[in-house]
Amino acid sequence: MSEIVLDRNDLLRTYTAGEFCERAGVSRRTLDRMLSRGELQAVPGSRGNGKTLRISALELARVIYGDSVSVAGDAQ
Repeated sequence: MSEIVLDRNDLLRTYTAGEFCERAGVSRRTLDRMLSRGELQAVPGSRGNGKTLRISALELARVIYGDSVSVAGDAQ
């Protein structure tokens, strides 16, 4: 499998829980389990009363593509 490289602009993109689930092909319940097990990190400050849960594009890419994801410019 080839490497998936995200650029810095990709890192600014976030997804709502619904968008994440649709793109990753998982249910909301699976997303909640991944968050509670620490397999996935929500964007800081996006959880709590009245706040919309947000997941970064990097987290989404890692769920879909696994370890083959890197960020352009990162030292390997």
